[in-house]
Amino acid sequence: MDKILQDNAQAEFKILKPQEAADRLRCSAALVYKLSQLGHLPSVRIGRKIGILESDLIKFVELNRYPQPRALTHARR
Repeated sequence: MDKILQDNAQAEFKILKPQEAADRLRCSAALVYKLSQLGHLPSVRIGRKIGILESDLIKFVELNRYPQPRALTHARR
């Protein structure tokens, strides 16, 4: 049990402001707030402000990526 507590205490995380998350996503802060409000982008509330964990932002991007396009092949006649 002590090992688990030590691992959690040593875990570092970065909390981004909505504008910082928006800059990384190249969108508006209003969209970040909306995504958070809708539950699409997890956030933490600190008083009246919200913050986005950097790890949650990375997961959000990974989950919302379009599949890589396949190589174009020409049909032979």
